[in-house]
Amino acid sequence: MVLTITSKIRSRGRITIPREVRDALGLQAVDVVSFSIIRDRAIMRRFSNESDPFAYFQEWGDDLDVKGYRSL
Repeated sequence: MVLTITSKIRSRGRITIPREVRDALGLQAVDVVSFSIIRDRAIMRRFSNESDPFAYFQEWGDDLDVKGYRSL
């Protein structure tokens, strides 16, 4: 079954995830979602650390790291 629900993009690129989508994915206010882009489509999923073990790795990644490692 495919259910299509629309939502408007607000200023600053913000979007409200419709209740039906939040309920279907079991999303709460503090959950993290991921987006996969495939051609002209975006797939939103509830984020799981198992799907990307380095997603929350923040030891590196500040502005100095980006500048220092840009040329690698």
